Amino acid sequence: MKTPEQRAWIALQRSMGAGWIVQRHEDRYSSGIPDVSYVLPGGAAGWIELKAGDRFEIRPDQANWAAARAGWGARCLVMALGAGGQWAGVRVSGANLPRLRRATRFEHIAALGRVGTGRELVLEL
Repeated sequence: MKTPEQRAWIALQRSMGAGWIVQRHEDRYSSGIPDVSYVLPGGAAGWIELKAGDRFEIRPDQANWAAARAGWGARCLVMALGAGGQWAGVRVSGANLPRLRRATRFEHIAALGRVGTGRELVLEL
């Protein structure tokens, strides 16, 4: 049986189709690295931390990893797949980091960013 995060990964891949180059990361040796790195046509590149399910945790090492890179201009997103199949996403920044660290639900991510399809959020955030 697939975990909620695995289902979110599959749903995001389907939403994006061939519209990106993507790599899933499962690094047990480096703390905080997001789940996905990607490159879009035109060269925009970034990282996505995937969340799914009714409740989730954004660990301090995940928030710190993304915030450090976002501070240098990298595109770091947190995207959550809600129970109804809707996506919420937010681009990590110093301004939203305190609230992002406390986010534990889809609604928290939606309030910090946007709601839409996975494709819309990756392309627009």
